[in-house]
Amino acid sequence: MTRAKKAFIYIITVAIGALIIVVGINWETLIREYRFWELFEYIETNKQGLKEYRHRKSGIVMVELPKGTLRKSDTKKIGWLQFPKYKLVKMESFLIAKYEVSQETWEKVMGSNPSNPKDPKLPVNNITFKECVTDSESFCNKVGLKLPTEDQWEYACRAGTQTQFSFGSWIKPDQVNCDFSSPASVPPESAGSYLILQGIKFLNRNKPKANPPKAPELMKSGSFPPNPWGLHDMHGNVAEICDSMYVTEENPDKTTPDILKPTTRKVIRGGAFNSAVPLCTSVYRFMLFDEWKEGDTGFRPIFVFETNL
Repeated sequence: MTRAKKAFIYIITVAIGALIIVVGINWETLIREYRFWELFEYIETNKQGLKEYRHRKSGIVMVELPKGTLRKSDTKKIGWLQFPKYKLVKMESFLIAKYEVSQETWEKVMGSNPSNPKDPKLPVNNITFKECVTDSESFCNKVGLKLPTEDQWEYACRAGTQTQFSFGSWIKPDQVNCDFSSPASVPPESAGSYLILQGIKFLNRNKPKANPPKAPELMKSGSFPPNPWGLHDMHGNVAEICDSMYVTEENPDKTTPDILKPTTRKVIRGGAFNSAVPLCTSVYRFMLFDEWKEGDTGFRPIFVFETNL
């Protein structure tokens, strides 16, 4: 190599170094950006103004949620009385699946479909928490995603709202797939009319029914309108597993039998197609044992920038 060529390379190297110092390029940020685009491709900005990406390995469409604060609802028990209480939780930005994971996507990743009923477009069900995330061959481990914590799920579900549902204080049959035939699904303001109708039904109980009510059933995710952040079926359809232990004030201690200890119970949120309206609110929570499988329970994964990259 000639002296002139060496001098040229030296000058170029110094110039690049000086540019990095002046511009303030962060190599760690560049590497993280590169890794992100290896995992995702940009689709569009949705009607709600949030960016949507497709996860390359699974094909799952994900929405990037903004930073913010979750005003988390809870109840405090004093004897038999319950009082509402609130807790403010700071939330960082993360990606969450726009739809519940379908049977088609599950089978593509896992090689089998445990759901009932079987339909590639319906949400996957009859799966355990371990199959979703903890086993080495779990869905999330295979594709490099996570389950949301309970706080992350509620933040996504509420989408900036403070009402019982992201749609308002109550819901309608064209908004959510849940059991509107349940007595508990009657709006509070319609309770009087409901009692009158029930009386009429009782008097006509022996008459043949021309059109019996249709039983609640699982539906393709995305069949109902999205919440204010563009996420479908956060209420109803299938209850969604969270990566949080189910702990209650009544059962937090170490004297609990092993089968009931929090470590064996995970939170599920959102209610399902066979749940009454009050069980599908943004705040209602229930539990699922680690190895239980339910035909009304599925999941939607998330991607967290700080931990997944």
